[in-house]
Amino acid sequence: MPTEHCAICGSATSFDATVHVMLNPSYAEGVDDYYVCRGCHEDHLVDLFVYPDEPDQWDAPTG
Repeated sequence: MPTEHCAICGSATSFDATVHVMLNPSYAEGVDDYYVCRGCHEDHLVDLFVYPDEPDQWDAPTG
């Protein structure tokens, strides 16, 4: 099974056990593309985002 290195802790993690993280920082052009292990995702990233329980709470296009 292919592996990716976690962008946070550096551990070699099987691809199916990674989280794909894409960031579009305002200070740079383009998108930064990373893979992180699930442990680092839960420990460092998951609290940065809101995960609504119901789909109708998700941001939807207006207009």
